[in-house]
Amino acid sequence: IIKTWKTNNPEAAFDKHNAFKKELEQNNYYLMPEVLKERKKPTVLKDCVERYLSNIQDEGIPEHEKKDLTARYISDEKTAIDKFLNVLNQNGLKPNLCHVSVNSSVVGLYHEHLETNGFANKSYNN
Repeated sequence: IIKTWKTNNPEAAFDKHNAFKKELEQNNYYLMPEVLKERKKPTVLKDCVERYLSNIQDEGIPEHEKKDLTARYISDEKTAIDKFLNVLNQNGLKPNLCHVSVNSSVVGLYHEHLETNGFANKSYNN
């Protein structure tokens, strides 16, 4: 079996290698096809964002569930998410540490940011 990792970080490659080795051992060295594997649920906000962006680009999505969204739509989503994450960072919430719990208070921070920057509810809530 030959497996490659898309990383320039030797430690990350080593971690991925060990996880792959453990998976092989747990499955008695049977390689389950990627399409049959259950994707792990993200636990921190940064991972949720990455999963969402991956999903809207139809990466790792079964053929019958693909959306085929436009590049413009995907770009607009990325821009909005980047702005949201920046607001969180400015308010001391770190997306790579913040467990998934975007509540009304967190959304309120973003709402306040949008209003402060000249956006009205009608322009961003459609």
